Amino acid sequence: MSLLGGKERIAVFRGGERATNRQSMEYGATVLALLSRSRRYTPVDVVVAPNGEWLHDGLVVSPTTFLPHVDAAYLTVLGPYGEDGQLARVLEQHGVPHQTEKPYTALETWQKDLATERVRSAGVRIPQRLIAHAHSQSDLHGLSTRIQELFGPTYVVKPVSGTQRDSVYLVANGAQLPAVIAQVLSVHPACLIEEYIDGQAVTLASMPGMRGEKLYHTPLLQWQHQFATDGVLENNEVLQPAALSREHKRTVAEIADNVYKALDLTGSVRTDFQVTPAGQVYFLETNTLAPLTAESALTQTLNAVGITPEEFVLTQVRALR
Repeated sequence: MSLLGGKERIAVFRGGERATNRQSMEYGATVLALLSRSRRYTPVDVVVAPNGEWLHDGLVVSPTTFLPHVDAAYLTVLGPYGEDGQLARVLEQHGVPHQTEKPYTALETWQKDLATERVRSAGVRIPQRLIAHAHSQSDLHGLSTRIQELFGPTYVVKPVSGTQRDSVYLVANGAQLPAVIAQVLSVHPACLIEEYIDGQAVTLASMPGMRGEKLYHTPLLQWQHQFATDGVLENNEVLQPAALSREHKRTVAEIADNVYKALDLTGSVRTDFQVTPAGQVYFLETNTLAPLTAESALTQTLNAVGITPEEFVLTQVRALR
């Protein structure tokens, strides 16, 4: 332990790649402010530069020299390095506990194809899907024809890795597939083409130890408009209580338990499902490092049951050993 005036030193990692840097910095600033009000913890700000360097008080620090002087870490680095288990692996190599998933669990969940296969093996429904890689661009029309023979007629195209909503597209028909797949592959090395499941997209947060429960689920919330007029998944939309029957809500909660176990999760996560009018529940994805920012889906799920950001963060930090 590296106590300062009797307080535990918690390194708050934020920043990372440019695409998610602003949101990560905001998330980290929230955690720093919350911990600074605690009598038990002293937050230590660590900014991760886009090139992976760690900056503390404006100076580059190394894991070997810096980590012996902290007691635990709170990760708010979104995107690669933070969400795919790389940073967690460095921390665990130096014996520093953190609130995120084990490195291999984080990587499997970050890779949607691995996560959906693990969930499918546990008996949970997933949409039919096919993976396209960068080399597939040489014959996108042939690939699209094969996809249309397997499933359809409406599709969702998204990157295989990551949780950013601005790269997820609704494709109305097979004729539009080649252009959309090409667009995603121009930015990402691989993409998933899934059948679109007609129904309501819902989300909930799952938190171990919250309010004395082994695994606490927030009430289900739903998106008012899942896709914008241009077919891109909406960002920062106001969520509302899910318009599902009590029975269907109970079913989703039970499946959320199964998903949590199937993915070998241990921390707080947010999971998305699609529920058909008949009540069939399809797993879409789990976010192991959902941002705690003013308009984020995680914040809205917590607000639905009166869980403050402070209660959420301190529950996680108190569990670190």
